[in-house]
Amino acid sequence: MRRSIFVIACVCLMMLAACAPAQPAAPQQPSAPAAVPEVRPLPPAALPVSDPPEVTVVEMDADTQSRLKTAFTSSANIAVSQNFYKMKVGESKVFGVAFRAVNAATDSYQMRFGLTRAYDKSTNIITRETSQVQRWIELNGITTQENAFPIESLDPRGEKIYPFLIDVKPTLTDGTPTPPGSYEFHFEVFNKGPRAAITNPYAEIKITVLVEP
Repeated sequence: MRRSIFVIACVCLMMLAACAPAQPAAPQQPSAPAAVPEVRPLPPAALPVSDPPEVTVVEMDADTQSRLKTAFTSSANIAVSQNFYKMKVGESKVFGVAFRAVNAATDSYQMRFGLTRAYDKSTNIITRETSQVQRWIELNGITTQENAFPIESLDPRGEKIYPFLIDVKPTLTDGTPTPPGSYEFHFEVFNKGPRAAITNPYAEIKITVLVEP
């Protein structure tokens, strides 16, 4: 009898449990994000250190200095150590140019050069373009497209001396082989004009390079 009552009670409990409302499932806590490993950029590869471009240091020898000193008299505003050179293709020589300030106050001055003309032994014109022989004239590695050298500030009667290198290149700038002939250069000194621009030429001197076959 007792056993029957126990069995009936168990069945009733099971039926009550089946009829009870379902309990909501407990919300799941989001899992912590996986740790992302720190990405560090690789150090840049060491770049090779290139040597600075080689600069031709131009210096006048004792004879050139003596010639320039003799030509640069107290009455001269500009002078050159030598006006005429015989040279061959590939040959180089150093010459000197000196100029003197002419203004009564400190002023700015600049040396420029250009090609007047180049002609062969029959006086046929080879070129009149400075750009064709621009690379021939060098001042310690300094040249510009305007063939102008650094602006200098000079006191009254101040002096500036430039050692220039003449280097007769195997070709003109356009690639044409350098023809034999006479190449006439002019060197001018400029100072400030009325509007403070370096545009007022006041002294000029010429040299001729005879390029021999």
